[in-house]
Amino acid sequence: MLYQYQYHPMMEETYREGNKFILTTLNQPSWQKVNPEIELKVGPIKDILSISLTSGMNYFDSKGVDYHHYYTNWYYRAELTAMYKKFTLMFQMQNHKNNFYGETLSWGESYHIMMVNYKIKPDMNIGIMALDPFISNYRRPTDNRNQYASSNRCMYMEKGMRVICATFSWNLSFGRKYKSVEQRLDNEDTKSGTLKGSR
Repeated sequence: MLYQYQYHPMMEETYREGNKFILTTLNQPSWQKVNPEIELKVGPIKDILSISLTSGMNYFDSKGVDYHHYYTNWYYRAELTAMYKKFTLMFQMQNHKNNFYGETLSWGESYHIMMVNYKIKPDMNIGIMALDPFISNYRRPTDNRNQYASSNRCMYMEKGMRVICATFSWNLSFGRKYKSVEQRLDNEDTKSGTLKGSR
């Protein structure tokens, strides 16, 4: 559970000047966000399959001098991982986690990722990753909900979808290594006294 409260935040304010609407910022009364989230993990099933499901809600209360907006956004995230011998398959997807601040609603990013890895050595992996292979275009809208001068705009991207790339990772380690299992601890009292021991 996440709760955020801002007292007199600098948020947008729209006022009319002649036949124009002026957008500026002003110390507004308050802004609040409530974000309960729950995650469920299952696995590994037969030492191969792991599943993770997450669901949550973003609730916003944005209070200005001349406006008061409420907004609720439900979101989810799912991840599946399968490991067999030297192969690892991963699939992850998430819908948009939106944000509401002042009078502006900003849509979050929806995506899905597929990845296959092969372990060449214990510290070396190669793989193939695909970003949004099942989406034809990308869009992220932004809405302003002012009662007098509402507006909306959208960012589109067509050639950034269905990206496929090769991955390579190599974990390098430098310096001395100490193996705690092989270390020997000697405690001995050489002075006259009652305690003497070694281990």
